[in-house]
Amino acid sequence: MRLSRLGSILVGAVFLASCSSVRSTDDGARVLGEDVPPALAFDDTPVEVPTLRVALVRPASFLPNELSISDQDAVIVADLLYDGLTEATASGELVPGLATSWSVTDDGYAWTFVLDTERIHAGEVVASLDRLRAQGTTSPAGVALADVAFIEAVDEATVRMVMENPNAGLPWILSGVSYSVALDSDAPTGRFSVIENDDDSMLLASGLDGPDALQVELLWMSEREDTLAALDGGDADAAVVGAGELVDAVGEYAAAMQARSIVRYFGLDLRAPVFADARVRAAVLAAIDRDAVRAVLGGPVLPLDGMVAPTLAGFAGEGCGSGCLYDPERARALLAEVGGAPAVTIGYTDATQLPVAQAMAEQLAAVGFTAGVLEVAPDGLASAVESGTVQVFAYGWAAPAGSIDAVIPPMLGAVGGANAIGFVSEPVDAAIARARLIVDDEERWTALREAHQGALDAAGLIPIGSAPSRFVIDPEFAGVVVRADGSIEIRDLP
Repeated sequence: MRLSRLGSILVGAVFLASCSSVRSTDDGARVLGEDVPPALAFDDTPVEVPTLRVALVRPASFLPNELSISDQDAVIVADLLYDGLTEATASGELVPGLATSWSVTDDGYAWTFVLDTERIHAGEVVASLDRLRAQGTTSPAGVALADVAFIEAVDEATVRMVMENPNAGLPWILSGVSYSVALDSDAPTGRFSVIENDDDSMLLASGLDGPDALQVELLWMSEREDTLAALDGGDADAAVVGAGELVDAVGEYAAAMQARSIVRYFGLDLRAPVFADARVRAAVLAAIDRDAVRAVLGGPVLPLDGMVAPTLAGFAGEGCGSGCLYDPERARALLAEVGGAPAVTIGYTDATQLPVAQAMAEQLAAVGFTAGVLEVAPDGLASAVESGTVQVFAYGWAAPAGSIDAVIPPMLGAVGGANAIGFVSEPVDAAIARARLIVDDEERWTALREAHQGALDAAGLIPIGSAPSRFVIDPEFAGVVVRADGSIEIRDLP
């Protein structure tokens, strides 16, 4: 087993990792607390501690409420440093985090979380989540908390959340790394303590003693290609590699590419008059060769047949099925039935989407559509769709938590906050409303999948793909696995 330069540390330091705190100085630097008994601090009995070395590009911020789910480096670091009320495991289970238990009233409008007060107090949780809620719907994390009317500290061990709309999936949503609790000082709340932190690396130690102790050493690289070089050279055990290097890196380390909770698709504006007839929408889907579209995307992308990444809890293989099959002859026949093809404009927001939009325009033109492309500013996409300037548009969703509760209600519901395609369906809204009252996970997810299928049947989107994890690891470390959001779960170290 490879050990870092601090792989053998002092027993006193191990004790320090599990008992000390991290505080902030006036200039914002994080330093180790000073609450360690001197006799233990100077115990020089050497102990070998298993260490995982991860090569990353240092994130601009370590704070959970400032990260983008698409930034896997930031997700990994924030998840190691901060804990949420709940935690979603890589195997799809919801387990306690800072909260030891939770419950909801019969009407679904009020949630109570009982805290581990040795780790956190209610006022600190309220302050942290309120900072995230203040961001509003400018981020997926903010959208997912839009149903929370207010959060209060009942006492130091109890947090109460009152909902504007019931949401039985709230504990799953709160498991997302974006919802991890950060103190006002930004001091970590996770089970790892910061032992060393400089321009080159950060050394973390778990709050475990004896044979269960472990360390994580984060190695800061200045360039993305340096992360893979560190892994190849034996200086790291794992790395977040570049998109262009992923296929070769995965092949070299005998790993399978795993989908993350980030999906890309093109939406059809269902409010546009040109798409009023379902046959026209179906013709669009039949005209698009999604394999060819994925081929022109920058970096690898995994196939997708709906809005839900397959690694999310609650996924059950649902998709658009035959409605998404590439069949240009069927597209032409459908357009003949409605008397011809309308003109459509495909909107895109950055240079990486241009070749995709152009490929789709060519495919639509091949079956009879008059199709053009138009670049719009990212903050102008919504207005371009609403004004009818574009009828098809590039879109995506980074699920802020590890279950379908963080995807289907916000993207398809009438009060979802991220329903970009303008999908309206009373049966789907009813299925979502029913699901949000069902505390049992499997029953709730069944109802949400019904809603998802109803939207796919309406042919309102063209699923493109899901982003793969770019975390590559030495096969010796099989006990380290990737969660749906891209964070890592350390089950065992060799």
